[in-house]
Amino acid sequence: MQFEATDQATGEPMTALVGHTVLEATARDVDSMRNEGLAVGLFQKVKNPYLANRYLRFLAPFDLVTIPGKPLVQKAKSRNEVGWVKNLLFLLPPTHVDMETFVDEIGRFPQEDRPLADAARLYLTVQAVRLVAHLQDEGVVHGKIMPDSFCLKREGGLYLRDFGSLVRAGAKVVVPAEYDEYTPPEGRAAARSRFGSGATTMTYAFDAWTLGSVIFLIWCSRAPDTKSGYEYSVEFFFSRCRRVPENVKLLVYKLINPSVEARLLALQAI
Repeated sequence: MQFEATDQATGEPMTALVGHTVLEATARDVDSMRNEGLAVGLFQKVKNPYLANRYLRFLAPFDLVTIPGKPLVQKAKSRNEVGWVKNLLFLLPPTHVDMETFVDEIGRFPQEDRPLADAARLYLTVQAVRLVAHLQDEGVVHGKIMPDSFCLKREGGLYLRDFGSLVRAGAKVVVPAEYDEYTPPEGRAAARSRFGSGATTMTYAFDAWTLGSVIFLIWCSRAPDTKSGYEYSVEFFFSRCRRVPENVKLLVYKLINPSVEARLLALQAI
């Protein structure tokens, strides 16, 4: 959950990120939030959250606060919904709207405004590639790139966030099943294997595949069909979403290549 907040000393606007889960929070949920607070330390070059925000457009927390006297995890109720809230509040630079909401809004534009909507989609595509390329340049794998991992600031800049799953390239991680729609084939195969730990080696190709799925959503308002039995071809992926520039189709096709070795990486796409 995100809330607008203000620094009482300076009057500067900020975003407060509060961790919450529908089911009772586990130690893994708490560790994920703590990992997000330490994510900048994994970068090879930029080690400061303010510089990460300015130069990389990464929304890394610049502070972590707790509410004194409150438990680490507490049951809460809002609008007849029950969940679990963590007493860990990340402070982040202010944002305006998440990318998925923005894409949904431009999808409602009237037909005469289609060129404007497509220009916005092309902007999001280019910026998303650059953000994932920055990850590769910093030697890390995000591991959970999804549409809501991106957000826009009021001036229009696209930013990447949600670094709780960030690891250095080469680390082995068990990918949660709930991310299946945006999990590359190698992640799904490892999770379903009856042998071994079920862990996936996190590579730049992992983030490249999820980037391709997000770009597909930008243009087609849904994730690509990459379940078992799908056909790996441009024609298959875009059979129900035809009004997409050919160069974007080819980009997505190369990013979601089922072969890890042959898959296009974000830095190569630039």
